[in-house]
Formats: sequence, C-alpha cells, structure tokens
Amino acid sequence: MLVARKRKELDFVRMDSAFCNQSTIKSCLNRGLFFTITANKATTFWHTEMESQGIDWKDWEYSEKEQERFTRTGVTPPKVQLGRIWWRPAWSEGVLLFPILIKRTWKTFCKFKDKHNQSSLLELAGVAEDGGGWDYYAVLTNLDLTKWSYQEVMVHHQKRASSENMNKEAKYGYSLNNLPCRKLLANRAWYVLAMIAHNLMRFTALMDDPEQPSMAKKTRRKFINFPAKVIERSKQLWLRVPVKYFKEVIETIAGWCFPEQVRTHIHSTA
Repeated sequence: MLVARKRKELDFVRMDSAFCNQSTIKSCLNRGLFFTITANKATTFWHTEMESQGIDWKDWEYSEKEQERFTRTGVTPPKVQLGRIWWRPAWSEGVLLFPILIKRTWKTFCKFKDKHNQSSLLELAGVAEDGGGWDYYAVLTNLDLTKWSYQEVMVHHQKRASSENMNKEAKYGYSLNNLPCRKLLANRAWYVLAMIAHNLMRFTALMDDPEQPSMAKKTRRKFINFPAKVIERSKQLWLRVPVKYFKEVIETIAGWCFPEQVRTHIHSTA
C-alpha cells in the first residue's frame, strides 16, 4: 500500500534554496518523498550548466481564465519560457541524475548588476538584452517528467509562496514574531485573537477583490486607517466618515456583494 502511494506521487514536499543540499535530498529519497526545491547556485551550479548543456526553451501556456483576466485588465501577459537541464550531484558518485527546470521571464525595467565582475553573462541573476533582460528561476525535482509537464511542476512548486506569505503575514501583520507573555496559556490566547483578526481582515480583502485580495497592511490602509464611527439612530445603522473619505468608502462598499442584504446608511461629516 505504501509503495503504491509513493508511485502515485502523493507524498511530496516543497522547499526553498536553503534545503538544496545533500542531507535533505538523501532524506527525501530514503523516505520515498517527491520534492521540488528552489535550486541553489552554489550547490548545483545551474547557471553555468545552462551554457554548457544548452536549453530547448518552451513558451509558457496561459489558461483561458488567465487570458480573460489580462484582456479585462488591459495588461500584456509577461513573456515566460521554460527549459530543463540535468544535474549529477558530486556526492552521488555518478549514480543519481536530477532534472532542474528553469523558468525565465522577460523584464524590461529590471536593473542587472554584476557585483563580482563575472566574465559570463549567464552568471548573473538576469541577462541584459536590448533594454531588457531575462530573469531566471530554477527548481530541482525528482518528479517523473513523463507524467508532469515543465509548467505543471513549476506551478506546483510556486504554491509554496502562499504558505510563505501567510507566515510573513502572521509575523509582521499581526505581531506574532514575538509572543508578548511569559505563560503558554496567555500566548495561546494572544495567538487565537490574532487569528480571529486575520480571518476578519482576510474576509474584508476577499470582499474587496476576490481574485487578488490584499495583505493586511494594504487592507488596513484602505479600510481602517481613517477616522469613522458606526452609530445607531432610529433603529438604523449609520457610518460617519470625514468628507475626504466619503466618496472612496461609498464606491468601495457599493462594489461589494454581501451574502445577505445589509442596509447601512453612510453619513458624511465635515
């Protein structure tokens, strides 16, 4: 049963470049885990292998939903290409061979700096060409590329960014990088309150923009960081806001789709 599960590639991990090392890879292989790891240049030297091995680049395929969003917003889809090289670890004594998938994105406004006076352009984070340049990103994996396309592997690996953003949000958006109390129970209560605040803020952000909800800092700046007061008069709710915020609040709330009909009067004050 365990072997069958491993063959279906149901047990996997996604890691950043700090885990691109011998011990981590061996541990994953011993446990039968499939992995995607952001490739470390100092470990794999993928940036120099690109030039020696050569790459057959394939264009990124945007879904119909993504194309509709680009058309609706008037944004030009970024030019993205995918390729593959092979990496043979020195510590495997020529036994192991892993694919490294490389994603490059064309940037027209990035600055490319050579801090160490390298002789090869491919040793840079990006390669400058005609007022723009390619920005490279590499992923080491042991997934079966006969079952996974390059793009599927890259999308699968990039999902780890969501968990990274949520960790960052908890630490800096809700002050959970340092717990304030000396007792475990008190810190637990602090953490629960922070998660309640996170859920409320996330609900507000999703109501504002379901496709690309903002993080806590921007949501606070947009909805909380201005003076306002909710009052009840004649059995009706009124939101009192300063004149300079009145139009912005009206336009924002008018665009929301509430799950239930909510009647709220907004009153402007000078």
